[in-house]
Amino acid sequence: MIRDLMNRHAIEAAQALCMLLMSDPQFEQATPDEVAKIENNLGCCLLQMGRLNEAEQRFQRAQKLVPDESKYLANYLAVRSNTSPSDPDLLRQVDKLLESGPSSQLEVTKAQIIAALSGPQEAMIWISACISRTPKSFDLYFIAAMIAMRLPDYYAASEFAEAGLSANPSDPDLCRAKADALMLQHMRENSGIMLPPIPLSEKQRTDIQQSVVWYTKSVTIFSTPKDQRKFQLSEVLTQRGVAHMVLGEMESALSDFNESINNNPGDSTARFNRFTIRIRLEQSENIDSEAEYLLQIS
Repeated sequence: MIRDLMNRHAIEAAQALCMLLMSDPQFEQATPDEVAKIENNLGCCLLQMGRLNEAEQRFQRAQKLVPDESKYLANYLAVRSNTSPSDPDLLRQVDKLLESGPSSQLEVTKAQIIAALSGPQEAMIWISACISRTPKSFDLYFIAAMIAMRLPDYYAASEFAEAGLSANPSDPDLCRAKADALMLQHMRENSGIMLPPIPLSEKQRTDIQQSVVWYTKSVTIFSTPKDQRKFQLSEVLTQRGVAHMVLGEMESALSDFNESINNNPGDSTARFNRFTIRIRLEQSENIDSEAEYLLQIS
């Protein structure tokens, strides 16, 4: 039942069911295998919801309950590669699991660890070798696109995203990666903030308009009734809102930021950009409370 809900991306319902089962007094009589299975499923739900630290704790509990179950350790290492990627012991553990055979999840995890320990160039060497061995794995193309953008090599990132989409054209993460590559290649970083060129050239405007198309494809897939990944949907809406801002389409940007915040009230980027637009559009309603909120979270 839990796995069925997760397969349909009914993540919040799956999480609620896990918590309900664990609160049942009879749960105390469950075997370690049964408890570990639910802990692992709950970890997967929390991961999809963007709650990485909580997911890490659940995966770790599952792994400790059933140390011989490699998928629990693989899940734990995958989330650790995001929360603590510079831990050198992670690489040793991943390599040990890979001795049992190739796994795209573990190969992606190793790429993230290598990127943290040795930089994106070394990670790209590793992930390119993995792709040559398993050219049909769209998971590998997604992480390759992400690493390429860190180099930064936005042309390569775009090519990796397109290759992944040829294998799975309905993957919303790959659609977003394609959009990110199109937009971010024209942005410059200043004190951690990505700034657009002013004014836009014809090529820049065309690329950013195309990024909106790809963001919209991602939003459409994330917004289907069977998909409840609100955290990921919020991120894509925020990015599309930024693209609209760069194009000067302030009303469309404001709409995206509002929808993003509805899905994830803690999205500080969406809140800051919404505040900026409302100032520009002279929309003063509740502007003081919004400014106070931004000061509290900054």
